[in-house]
Amino acid sequence: MQSAPHPKYSLSPVTRSHCRSIVCAFALSLAFVGCTPSGGSSSNQGSSGSSTDVDAQVSAQPEPTPPPSEDAAAPVAASEDAAVAASAADAAPAIQWAGVRTFALRPGARVARGTQAAHGSTAWVVALAVASGASPELQALFTQLTQQRYAATVGEVNCMESVGDAAPSGVPNGPEAQMVTVSFRNERDARAFAAALTESAAWVGRARVRCAD
Repeated sequence: MQSAPHPKYSLSPVTRSHCRSIVCAFALSLAFVGCTPSGGSSSNQGSSGSSTDVDAQVSAQPEPTPPPSEDAAAPVAASEDAAVAASAADAAPAIQWAGVRTFALRPGARVARGTQAAHGSTAWVVALAVASGASPELQALFTQLTQQRYAATVGEVNCMESVGDAAPSGVPNGPEAQMVTVSFRNERDARAFAAALTESAAWVGRARVRCAD
């Protein structure tokens, strides 16, 4: 038996149409809410892109050039010092020299070793070498003679005042001139010593000692 529809749940066509409209509107609202996160993600992507551009601009700026280190400047300073020293050496006057450079006797020569003269005394002197100024070569020659026990001295030319014949014209005699000498008691010993040298002495003669201790 077919029963009639219950009057409580019977809907008119207008009512059913209105319900469908409500359902569609609710569905559309859900779709709109679902799109909102997508829009937010797009905004974040735009912000991220802007930050990347700023970082690229900062990275593109040139880095400051560091100052030169002290180690790099040291070779330059050393080169300048060497140039100054070389210029000073060129400007310094050359030392004038007369006499022997190295003490040596002829083979078989036998000579007196001389004697130290007292201050104010007169002696025969062999000036082995005379230089216009202080020289390491003079000191080396003096050391060589004293090591072999010769009565040698080194000092200013003015400490030996010539008595009789003056020193030859080629021998330096300025205020800064220095010489190495060996003193003897007599002329014979002095001239024998000078003749036995392998090189010519600066001069031989009598002199008064002015600077002895």
